[in-house]
Amino acid sequence: MLWFVENVSWRFAKTYAKTAPHEYVVKDKLGDPNLEKMFEQVIVFIRGNGFLAYYKGFIDKYYVLGDYYYWTMEGYYEARNIPLEGVEILNRARRDDYVLFNNEWLWKGAL
Repeated sequence: MLWFVENVSWRFAKTYAKTAPHEYVVKDKLGDPNLEKMFEQVIVFIRGNGFLAYYKGFIDKYYVLGDYYYWTMEGYYEARNIPLEGVEILNRARRDDYVLFNNEWLWKGAL
């Protein structure tokens, strides 16, 4: 997982810059079958080793690594009846930007 997250190009989520700053990777935009396979392995790793927490009412699996925490939006997909095999986005946010309070991630900029 470490090699993958350190070597792919993350995109800043401009839409959420003022409400939930984070970055993301889109599987189909990786442009390399090996990276796409690693993407899938990272998703499985987070699901198997992450912890459950809430963000804005959705429960998801999160995994903390270094200065970031990562998530796959499982709760979002499940709430919309989208198969989890179709996960195409991996997100990450800087741990310094958020606080985990009562098992819910809160953006410090909104506190």
